[in-house]
Amino acid sequence: MFVPLRTPKPHEAIDADWSNREGALTNGELSSSDAGLLGYFKRVHRQEFAEPNPKMDCAAAAAIKQLKAQRNHTRDTFLWLALAERLASKGYPARWMLDYFTPRCPLCGSIAKFPGGKFGSEAICASAEQDHGAVDDAIREKITEFYENAFDDDLEPAVV
Repeated sequence: MFVPLRTPKPHEAIDADWSNREGALTNGELSSSDAGLLGYFKRVHRQEFAEPNPKMDCAAAAAIKQLKAQRNHTRDTFLWLALAERLASKGYPARWMLDYFTPRCPLCGSIAKFPGGKFGSEAICASAEQDHGAVDDAIREKITEFYENAFDDDLEPAVV
């Protein structure tokens, strides 16, 4: 018995080239694929700057690959900040990246809150304020460790 197969019809809202589609980052995942992070980076970079910067895109792709090669399933928040520091160390503008991530407590993964407004005071763990308190130093330590494990040079903070 012959059963006809349904042929999918292309839709203009979906890019047929899967390599150009955004990954899990935009779907709320806490740890995204390399392609997802790079797609997100390119999208938000285009929102900030009118002109694309292919050299910066290449630098970001290389840095994401090195950061993800550690295979320690670091949350996107910390990878994003380490990426910002790496791009800043290479002379690219990166402070704009602070507007495109969700700060998280490195101790439990809860969202960090800023009682004085975003980045106006210390980051405090939203779910365990009494136990974790201010987590700024823990965030910096996590980013520094992550950065220095991925790259051969020491982190000299320029963004965080």
